[in-house]
Amino acid sequence: HRNTMSLKAGDAAPNFDIVDTNGNKFTLADLGTQKAWLTLYRPSACPMCNLQVSRIKKRYTELTKNGMKIIQVFESTPAEIKSFAGTQATAEFPIYVPAPDSNFQIYRDYHRQRSCMGSAMGKAFPYHMCVDGKFWPGMAQFGANPKFGCPLMNPSGFYQLMCTSRGLFTMPTDVLIEDGKIVNAFYGDTIGKHLDISIVEEFAGISGAVSGQEMTR
Repeated sequence: HRNTMSLKAGDAAPNFDIVDTNGNKFTLADLGTQKAWLTLYRPSACPMCNLQVSRIKKRYTELTKNGMKIIQVFESTPAEIKSFAGTQATAEFPIYVPAPDSNFQIYRDYHRQRSCMGSAMGKAFPYHMCVDGKFWPGMAQFGANPKFGCPLMNPSGFYQLMCTSRGLFTMPTDVLIEDGKIVNAFYGDTIGKHLDISIVEEFAGISGAVSGQEMTR
């Protein structure tokens, strides 16, 4: 089921309360007039989400050199984020979850979408195998990688993705924000589909746009 409500360019960005893996709080007010790329991911164990994070991490310095802030939020608890996605975080590359007392409000305020068709039970795997090629890198680097905790074979990871409302049928969201306003809101229709990186590069004021969604160079 697709939620027809969504944010659009020109809307005021909803406030949010998030915390990083070290417990440091961050809110919309902390941005001020700064540009930001906000991504709302699925739970911490999601292989496609972690693949996207790893690709952003490789280009983090380049993407943020003109002052854009990258805000990556997982629909997990502070305890859950310490496994899987949280292992990619560093002091310079923070990863966030909704504040513990917020009951995941950021996901409702930014109108996170749900789709059975875009989920692992629908077209997600064929799409990511045959269209954007993310399936095998996602599985090899994250989903079935012992160094990453094998989230698809780990009871905790499996529970997050398949046994909670946060995992079943949830889609990613990418939002570009400037001066407290929405510049672009993209709602993925499969579990690993994100805003085209060339749009982010233009927003960030950097040259050398990459065609499609591949961000490695």
